[in-house]
Amino acid sequence: MLHQSDEKSKVRIYNARVSFEDVYQKENLSPDLLENIKSADILLLPHEDFKGFKNCFPEQTYQFYSFLKKQAVNHDLSVDIGASDKEYKELELHADVVSISEVLIQWILFPVVTGMIATYLCDLVKQRKKKMNACIKISVEKKGKTKTINFEGDIENFERAMKSIKENIFDE
Repeated sequence: MLHQSDEKSKVRIYNARVSFEDVYQKENLSPDLLENIKSADILLLPHEDFKGFKNCFPEQTYQFYSFLKKQAVNHDLSVDIGASDKEYKELELHADVVSISEVLIQWILFPVVTGMIATYLCDLVKQRKKKMNACIKISVEKKGKTKTINFEGDIENFERAMKSIKENIFDE
C-alpha cells in the first residue's frame, strides 16, 4: 500500500488467481446466483481471505456496484457481485485509501471499464475535496488466459496508468 510516499503510483501485472470459469465452479454459489453471474460482463469479486476475514468486500463496494450498474446501462453491459445478499460483507480498511473490489472482465471491455472506474474515483476526490490513493485489482481474461493488473497510488494517475497498458501483456 502506498502511504506518505514519493511514488505517484505502482502498477503490477501478473497471472491471475481467478477466471470466469473458476468463479462459476465455486461450491458456495446458489443456482440463482450462478445464473446471474454467468450473464455478467463485469463481476465484482470478494477477498477470499483478507487478514483472517473470508469472502468480504472492501468498504463502499455497494456504492461502487451501484455506480457501475448505472454506467453499464450506457454501454449495454451487465454488472454483478460474486456473493449472495446473505453472504455479502464489507470490511472497513483505511479512510484515505480507496479500495475497490476486484473487478473481473473480458479484455475487450478493459478501456470501457477502466474509464468507468476512473470516473468513479474522480467523483470521490471531488466529494472529499482532497488527494487520495487507491488500491484496485482488475483481472482481465483473453482467450483462456487471465492477468491481474494491480494499481496502487494516486487516483489522479489511475486513468493514465490504465491507458498505458497494452494488449501484449498476454504475449508470454
